[in-house]
Amino acid sequence: MTNIATPPDLTPEQQATLDRVLKGEALCRVNTLRIEQITKFGHTDEADANEPVNRLPKFAREEINAALEDLMMPRETGIPLAYKRMAKAAAMLLAGMDRIQPELDRLQRARPSTPDLFAEKDPA
Repeated sequence: MTNIATPPDLTPEQQATLDRVLKGEALCRVNTLRIEQITKFGHTDEADANEPVNRLPKFAREEINAALEDLMMPRETGIPLAYKRMAKAAAMLLAGMDRIQPELDRLQRARPSTPDLFAEKDPA
């Protein structure tokens, strides 16, 4: 999958939210951190392929847990720290998804019965 599919019949509120999300600060920060993982810290596909599949999700969980703790702090310090940690966790989750995508692709090719978890559900 390379393109973002959007439903054709969005309400004005849904369209406004979608526009804000796709052009917004949060997604930009996550993408910037993901780029830094690759360019500054060497998290290429090849390097990450040698890591255990649970490594990046585990690091993301640690960042989320720290963000939850940050949110217990006074707002003026806790919120900025939590935001940064959540962005870092999101970037790590993207890296983790990138890490397992080739294996998921292989599974689906080898066993066509492997469920496509993102396929549209039958409304029946």
